[in-house]
Amino acid sequence: MAAEHGVPLVEGRAAAVVVDRPPPRGGALGFTRAAETTPESVRPMFDMLVGGALTAAAAVLPAMREARDGALLFTTGTTALTPIPGMSNSGIALSGLRSWARGLHDDLAGENVYVGHLSIGVPIIPGAGEGDPDVLARRWYRLTQERDTFETTVGI
Repeated sequence: MAAEHGVPLVEGRAAAVVVDRPPPRGGALGFTRAAETTPESVRPMFDMLVGGALTAAAAVLPAMREARDGALLFTTGTTALTPIPGMSNSGIALSGLRSWARGLHDDLAGENVYVGHLSIGVPIIPGAGEGDPDVLARRWYRLTQERDTFETTVGI
């Protein structure tokens, strides 16, 4: 299912958006060290990580802006904030996604559409403290309710 087909609408309001692409874990995409990073090694990361976010946002943003209500939530990993040896190609994509999301946050500030960012630097495992999915969900909920900051981090 492509992101543009996975965006449900509930009672005329945009609901949660789930882009059905798993995060990269090496394998076919592969991570690269800075000196080995090429346009070819960045492109798949960009297409998956940034392209999915742009597609999902474009699908729901018009309705949110018209309703003057909604929230777009973006999640990245450590490389969005700080370089990690051997993960330079994902860092280019994730730091770019973070930058774009911050710009969107600023652009929509007067429209009551919240844009937030959570950067996770711990394994996401049930019962694993900060990395527990329920703990992370509470952080997201708090951000969307308070709307007083663009981002927060976990384990970074």
